[in-house]
Amino acid sequence: MEATERNRIISFLIYTFTISFGLYFLFLYSPKDRDYYTSFSETRQLIQNIVYNIILISPAIGVIITRLTTGEGFKNLWIKPNFKGNVKYYLMAWLGSVLFVAIGTLVYYVFVYNPNVTNFLEERNSLFGGDTGLEFEYNIETIDILVTLFSALSGPATHLFICLSQEWAWCGYLLPKMAKRFSPIPLILINGLICGLWYAPSMVMGNCYGTEYAGFPIVGILAMCVHCIAVGALQYYLCIKTQSCIPAILIAGVIRGSYLNSLYFKLEVIETNKFLGPDSYGLIGGCGFIIAAIIIAIVWHRNYKKETLTTHSENKIIIE
Repeated sequence: MEATERNRIISFLIYTFTISFGLYFLFLYSPKDRDYYTSFSETRQLIQNIVYNIILISPAIGVIITRLTTGEGFKNLWIKPNFKGNVKYYLMAWLGSVLFVAIGTLVYYVFVYNPNVTNFLEERNSLFGGDTGLEFEYNIETIDILVTLFSALSGPATHLFICLSQEWAWCGYLLPKMAKRFSPIPLILINGLICGLWYAPSMVMGNCYGTEYAGFPIVGILAMCVHCIAVGALQYYLCIKTQSCIPAILIAGVIRGSYLNSLYFKLEVIETNKFLGPDSYGLIGGCGFIIAAIIIAIVWHRNYKKETLTTHSENKIIIE
């Protein structure tokens, strides 16, 4: 049984990373040009977009292939909501993540951001030309905070498919198996590191941190590993509490929504150090998640009770 589970973990990782990295190097990698989105023809860009979206769902593809090829089947999917007695954990996943996003964004703008843009509308007009004839009194910091919060709240719905495809794999498949083998702190570190390394192709493409920084792309990959470890602590704890991957989907949706949607309003009119913020991928923008991760790791470690199986479910994991 132990050897079988180990082989399934290894198979899942091999399939997932092979699909992700293989497609990247075959279709997306361009050693001569870092601008992956404008360097090629429209047809090539369309192919790239399709391939990139396949890469985004490659963890789910890896799970399906692993379950089929190892004879595991499709039991213990960790996809049921299990709302009974667990509503507080789902609220913690959704609203708690929004709170952490808000904390990071506010801390960044209060203590780090050096404003050199006083009027968002004026700066937008300078980029696109013309005058809308509208008067806009709020500065870009206020807009970005408000849009980030709204996007964070709606993120789990607007980014459901991508987040489901990824978190069903990381937290619905890999997590239960790893939780039987490791205590909380090693579990958080190892799973977070695996997830962060899977994002390596995205970091090479310049997602989250761009391409124009010292140590590209290694520093970006390491920063993403830190982010995945911090966010993962909250995801893993709540997923094991609920025996479901849905809390992780909610958390990922909040982060993805706040990041992608706020980009439309930033429009790159302000210079920011993306390794700091204001997004949750930065150390300051993500400080809410980092603080939560430290608290969770300490509490979880202190209260940890190793119990891999119960009479109720083959895949039940108990934490108290």
